[in-house]
Parts: sequence; C-alpha cells; structure tokens
Amino acid sequence: MKPRTVRRILVALDASPQSDVALEEAASLAARLEAELTGIFVVDSELMRLSALPVAHETGLTSARRRPISPESMARALRLQADRTRVALEKTARQHSLQSSFRLSKGNVVAELLNAAGQADLLTMGIMGHMDITGRRLGSTARGVRAGLSCSLLLLANSLRRGRSVVVVYSGSPDSIKALKLAVELGEHLNAELIVLLCAEGEALKPLRAAAEERLADAGIPFVFEHVAADRFDELRLLIQRHEGSLLVIGQDCELVTDHEDELDNLACPVLLARDGQDEIEPGGG
Repeated sequence: MKPRTVRRILVALDASPQSDVALEEAASLAARLEAELTGIFVVDSELMRLSALPVAHETGLTSARRRPISPESMARALRLQADRTRVALEKTARQHSLQSSFRLSKGNVVAELLNAAGQADLLTMGIMGHMDITGRRLGSTARGVRAGLSCSLLLLANSLRRGRSVVVVYSGSPDSIKALKLAVELGEHLNAELIVLLCAEGEALKPLRAAAEERLADAGIPFVFEHVAADRFDELRLLIQRHEGSLLVIGQDCELVTDHEDELDNLACPVLLARDGQDEIEPGGG
C-alpha cells in the first residue's frame, strides 16, 4: 500500500457558500484518502472590535435598511454562525461515514488558521471576492494564510469536477515533488487524467521529464506531458483551458505562484498550493 500524502485535513468554516463547497470537498477527500477531518470556526476579534465603534452598522440583505451593530449582537450572530457550521460539519461527516472534530477559536482569523494548520497536512478553504463589513476583500484571508502556511492549501470558489483533468506544475523542487504526489492522489479521486506541466526550458526539459516519469511509474491514472516557462502565466492559463482542468496543483515555491498572485486568484478552476519541508532536489530542478 502506498504511503498517504494527506492524513489530516483541516477545513476553514464560515457562513459563506464557498465554505459549504470547501466542507463538502474536504469531507469527500477525507473519505477517499482515509484522512482525519477537522473543521475550524474563528470568531474574528477584528469584527468584535469594529462592532464597538459608534459608526458600526449592518445593511439588511432584503430590506437594505441600515441597523446599528453592538458587540452583544455581533457576538450573538457569530455564536449562531459557529453553531450552524458545527452542525453542517457533523451532517457532512455522517454522509461520508467520517469521524470529525470541530474547533472553535477566537482571535485574528489568519493567525488562528495558521496555528491550527500546524497540525494538518492540508488546509481547505473557500475563497471570495466580495467585501465584508470591515471593507476588506474576504480573499485577503486566503492570501494571508497562503503567505505563512507550512502545509498544503486547497482554495475553492467552486466544486471540483469529476472526469476532467488535473493540471500539475513540476519543476523538481521540494514543493513540486509534493505537488506531483498530491496531483496523483486527487486525480485518482476525481477519475481524471493528469496533465504534467514541466516548468523548464531547453536542455533542462529532458532530465526533468525523466525524473517525473520515474515518480509517476506507479500512478494509477493516465498522464501526458506539456511544458511551461516559469515567467509565462498566460501559457499556464491557456493550457488549463485547453485541457479542461478541474484543478491546478502547483508548488508554493513556484515563480508562477510567487510572481502572479492576482492572476492565480482569478483562474477558472480551484487551486491546490503544495508545500513540503524536505530539501530533496531532482535533476533539472531549480
């Protein structure tokens, strides 16, 4: 039996539709990979601080009326959200025949997620672009987490699509080695073809492909090779579209991530950012 790459999955929960998507996909992956599933809800200390300001208010979704917010009403609303997410986690876990645990935390959202993710192999979270009551883009939470995370991160705006392709960028770096392992496991889960994008040019392509083929020798899914330059994000986007990618798996140390964060957030498919702490470097890798 092959060793499991993912044994512990943490899912960030809130009241958004993207959180529901993240929960369902995390539970499905946990069942497929026989992994532990933990959900976390963070009571945002910044929201509590802002609710105490005299100018704090909320606008009704249906009435469009502005109403004042108090710390008491904010705390009550967050408790209700936490209860709903806990119930949703328990229900989803039962549907997938999983054991699950729920963690309630209070403080800075990014800091609390990073702390909890220290015990996980994969953090799954939704990513959004609209504004919350603080006036910031909610996607900023994902960005803050991404910058300090020590485990892999699955960002979802929509569900993973079965029967399509999983696109993985491979350079031979430690994070891309982890990306390749994760891509194989998720490709099997999604019944998908694996598109391996070799991130190299010229003479470096041949040894890099040989190293990838060796790692894919026992892969249980079909795979094909393409290549992409580290400075050509437009090529990456086109390759994902051409192969109808349902998921992009890419190492967090890849230049296509570090130099193109805005573009990465706007891809038409979910993104898994792989992180590995080992120092192994393969021939052809950077």
